[in-house]
Formats: sequence, C-alpha cells, structure tokens
Amino acid sequence: MSTIYIAPSGISALKQYEIPTFGMSCYFIALETDYWNGQGCITSNGYSGATPNQPNIPGTFCNSFLYQVMLQGSGVTRGGASIRYDAGSDTFQPVAPPIAGADGPLIAGQTVARDYAIIPKNANVTVSLDSIGDVRATDSGSLESSPGLLNRIAGYRLDLYMGAGKNACAGYNNPIVVGSCSPATQDCPTGTIQ
Repeated sequence: MSTIYIAPSGISALKQYEIPTFGMSCYFIALETDYWNGQGCITSNGYSGATPNQPNIPGTFCNSFLYQVMLQGSGVTRGGASIRYDAGSDTFQPVAPPIAGADGPLIAGQTVARDYAIIPKNANVTVSLDSIGDVRATDSGSLESSPGLLNRIAGYRLDLYMGAGKNACAGYNNPIVVGSCSPATQDCPTGTIQ
C-alpha cells in the first residue's frame, strides 16, 4: 500500500508499506446429527444414503455427514465418536476428543486455519484482523496435501473456526480483512491495525 501525506505547507511525502489482506471463510466440526432426521440420512449437497463400516471406524454413517467431515476436516458421529479425515490415505480416522487443530486447541471465534507458506507450521502466531480482532493460527486446511479438493487453504486466506454443527457458520459473510502477524513472518508483517 502507498500513501501520500501532504503537509499544510504543500510539501508531500510518499510512504509505502506492506499490508496483508486475507479472504476469510468459516469452518466447523461436522455433527452427524445435522444430517440425520431420526429415521434416516438427510440429502445434503447432493450426498444421500449411508456407507457402512469405514476401515477404521465401525458403524454406518450418513454420506452427507462424511462429505462434511472431508470438507471441514473433522466431525462427531451420531454415536459420539470423534473422527478426522486423513487426505493422505483418503480414510476417516478416530481421534480422541476434544478435536484439536494441527498446532493446538480449537477455540470458536479465535482459531484460524492458514496456509503454511504464509504462516509457517508451529509458528505460534497471533493474527490481528480488522473488524475481527486477534486470532491464533493453530490449524491448517485438512486437505492441504490434496490439491483440487474443496477446502484447501491457499495463499492469503484464513478459515475461522466457529464451533460445532452447521449452524455455527450460518450467516457468515466471508469478509476480506486487513491483518498483521505477531511475531511477523516473511509474508505477514507485524503492524498496528487501526
């Protein structure tokens, strides 16, 4: 960004500085109960029916729920089991609750998933975002190793964790915000958001 300051005397000065701008999106822990009407699976996003006995988790699961686990990264089955999608093996894996991000706990409204090329893994970075506040970069896109799949976090995009269940992101408007990192990274300088 460049600004020009013009003093009352008419003297002007040009100042340039880097300001990262992030496109925001929202994610949640998928709940199978959101895709179950008490008697059967609900069709959602074109997915219907159920799939029995995943390799690592016994039971029958709604396909619409499994799609959301792939998209969101993790979920909780109707039976209360916490699962995560592993893009490398293209399987669902059981995980111990509570479900956590790649680098720490998930805290609704305070955890963001990011691209490791912008904010490195294990960097323990606080990101200050205008109109949102301070968030912690403690997660990554669950499908980051699978180019072309839906939720790859790439470039200047942050995915804000908002809680469990599809209603957690209802009405989220995907803003574009100015941010800064503390400590600074090569691609996200530090600064004061005003």
